Amino acid sequence: MERYILLATILLSVLNTNLVAQTETPATQWPQFRGVDGQNRYSDQVPIEFGPGINELWSTEIAAGHSSPIIWGGQIFLTGADDARLYVVCLSRDSGKLQWQRDFKVEFETDYFHNDCSPASPTCCTDGERVYSYFGDYGVIAHDLSGNEIWQKRFAHVPQPFGFGSSPILHDGKLIVARDVPQFGGVFCFDAASGEEKWMIPRPGGRGSFSTPVVWKNDTGAELVVGGSGTLNGYDLDSGKSLWVVNNLPALACTSPVATKQLLVYGAWTTAHVTGVERTESGFDDDIKFTEQELVDPVALATRFDENGDGKIAREELPASRMKEAFRFLDANNDGFLAGQEITGFFNSPAAPGRNVIVGIRPGGRGDITETHVEWEAFKQLPYVASPVVHDDSVFYVKKGGFLTRVNLSDGQNVYTKRLGVGGEYYATPIAAGDKLIVCAERGTVFVVDPKGKMEVLSTNAIGGDIAATPAIVDNTLYLRTTNRLSAFRSK
Repeated sequence: MERYILLATILLSVLNTNLVAQTETPATQWPQFRGVDGQNRYSDQVPIEFGPGINELWSTEIAAGHSSPIIWGGQIFLTGADDARLYVVCLSRDSGKLQWQRDFKVEFETDYFHNDCSPASPTCCTDGERVYSYFGDYGVIAHDLSGNEIWQKRFAHVPQPFGFGSSPILHDGKLIVARDVPQFGGVFCFDAASGEEKWMIPRPGGRGSFSTPVVWKNDTGAELVVGGSGTLNGYDLDSGKSLWVVNNLPALACTSPVATKQLLVYGAWTTAHVTGVERTESGFDDDIKFTEQELVDPVALATRFDENGDGKIAREELPASRMKEAFRFLDANNDGFLAGQEITGFFNSPAAPGRNVIVGIRPGGRGDITETHVEWEAFKQLPYVASPVVHDDSVFYVKKGGFLTRVNLSDGQNVYTKRLGVGGEYYATPIAAGDKLIVCAERGTVFVVDPKGKMEVLSTNAIGGDIAATPAIVDNTLYLRTTNRLSAFRSK
C-alpha cells in the first residue's frame, strides 16, 4: 500500500508541476511582437496609474528605435540603431541593467521619407534557446541567450522609402519573415536552429513590408496568414503552399491580423485610397482647422503655411502633423521645399487600387475566398498603424486623433467610438490586459480604458517620450518603450 501511495504522490507532483508550467507560461513570457501567439492579450492586471516616479520599477536608456521589447524568463530583448550601427540589446528584467549588446555596421542608405522610420522597427522573437533579430535592410541575426552569434541571413538590399515594419515570428522550429519589396521579395521560412532556408514564397508586386504574419489556429489546423499589398493570404506552414486569398484590401497596410479560433480580423486605413478633402485632412492633425477653400484648393492650402511669402513651403513652416513627418516623401526634387506640382500632385493624385476596410474572415476556405468567407466588413474610424485587438466578444482599434472604436466580433457592427482626448498618431497596438485596455498615443500618453459600455478612461498617464512601440506585459508588469528608453511599471 505504501508503494502505491508513494507512486500516486509522485504522479500528482508531476501533474501539478505540469499544470503550474502551463499556467505560468503566458505570464512569464512575451516571446514576439504582440506577445504569446501574436494576439496582444494578457490575462492579469497591470497598474492603472504609472509614469516617471509612479509605480516605476526602473527606467533604462537604450539605443534609439521603435521595436517592441520581448521577454523570456529574466531577460528582455530589443533592437536599436543610429547612423553607423545596428544594435541587439539584452537587459535584465528585474533591474533593467544591460546584460549584453551586439552591434553591426550599417551598410545601407537610411534616408527614409518619414521621420518616424527606423531600421530598428521590427521586433525580435525568441524560442527560449535563441533570439532572432530582423533589420529589414540588413537581414536576420540569431544569437543564443548569452549573446553568442549562431547564424546570419543577409538579404539583397532593396531601398524602401518607409523602411520595414514586419516582425519575424516562430512556429514549430520555423522562423518566418515576410518581406514584401518590389525585387527579391517574398515570405521566407528558415530552420530556426541552423538558418537553412526551408521554403520561400515569391510575392511579386510587394509595395511595403509592414504587416507581421500570424499563425491562425482554427478547426482546419494551423495556417500562416500574411497581409500584403491589397491582399491577405493563407499559406501551409510546412510547404509554403498557397491555401487561400482575400482580395480588394488596403494596398499599403501597416496593421497585422488578429485571430480567434472562429474568426480572423484584418484591415486598415491608408492614404493611398482617399482623395480630395479626406486626403487633405489626413495630412494634418485634427486640432488644425481649415477653411472650406483650403480643403479643396491646394494653392490656398499652401498659402496658409507659406509664412515668409516666398511661394514655397519649408518643413519648419508646417505644424506638427503627418505631412510634416512625411515631408521627404512629398519633396520630390529633395530641395528642402514643397512647391507647385509637389503639393498639387499629392492632394490631387488618384486613389490606388484596393480600399480602406477591416474584414472578419471565417476559416476553412480554399482558393479565392473574397466572396465566400468574408463574414463582415467595417469602414469607419479605421486604424493606420496600430493593429486591432480582440477582447471577449469585441474587436477594438484606434485611429489617428485618438478615436478608440469597439465593434462586435461576430458581425463587425459598431458598438461605440470614444475620443480619448490626445490627438496625433497612434502607432502602438492596444493591449487587452485583464479586464482593461492599454492604449498608447505617439505623443507620450498612455490610457487605461474600461472596454465596457462607453469605454471610460480610467487613467491618463504621461510617459515623457514619443511612443511607437507596442508595450509588453509579464508578471503584472508593463514594459513600455519610448524612442530611446525602456521603463518597467508595476503596482507597489
